[in-house]
Amino acid sequence: MRGAWLALAVCACGCRAILGIEDGAPAQFETDASSSLDALADTATDGIVADVVDTAVDTAEVVDGAFEGCGIVVGTMIVEALKTTAEFGKPGAMLDGNVETVWGPGDYRTRIRLNFPRPLTIASARIAAYATPAGATESYKFTGWIGGTAIAIGTHTVVVPNNAPPQWLPSMALGPGTYDAITIEIEGGASWVAIGELAFGSTVGTCSS
Repeated sequence: MRGAWLALAVCACGCRAILGIEDGAPAQFETDASSSLDALADTATDGIVADVVDTAVDTAEVVDGAFEGCGIVVGTMIVEALKTTAEFGKPGAMLDGNVETVWGPGDYRTRIRLNFPRPLTIASARIAAYATPAGATESYKFTGWIGGTAIAIGTHTVVVPNNAPPQWLPSMALGPGTYDAITIEIEGGASWVAIGELAFGSTVGTCSS
């Protein structure tokens, strides 16, 4: 198993032997030196539409092009979900309002991009995830997009204390701003990434419980 890595409402699976993956070869995308996230780009999933109506952590309400509360706004799309051939679940599980449905890229890392239906004021994130082994330290790096401009808005290192099913991790404060997309880069440490749900808050404290 590889050493410590990342975090998000992520479902992580470290049972490499069960999948017949030898140590040092996490998945087919890692050939030669291509172990970076960019090496996963050709397997990204496009056009997954959020089919949940305001039911993530608390309640998200669409109000004049913004929202209040903590959740996912209807019309949000997953336009990138980097994965390997050992992927489990479907990316849409991260937005379906059910914390126990899980998506995992089949590796210790991934990058996810969410495009919003309109620019949204966002100041926090909440992720449901699990880790195998429990207690793995994960890292979540958030980038906000305004037009074509990328802005680093927060990096959080979190201990994921539980095995499946996913549980909500502590709220993650982000650099407040109005964004039309957000990218999340996750490194799972000793665990494969496994995500149950994603949610965003309009204020720092909105997604705190």
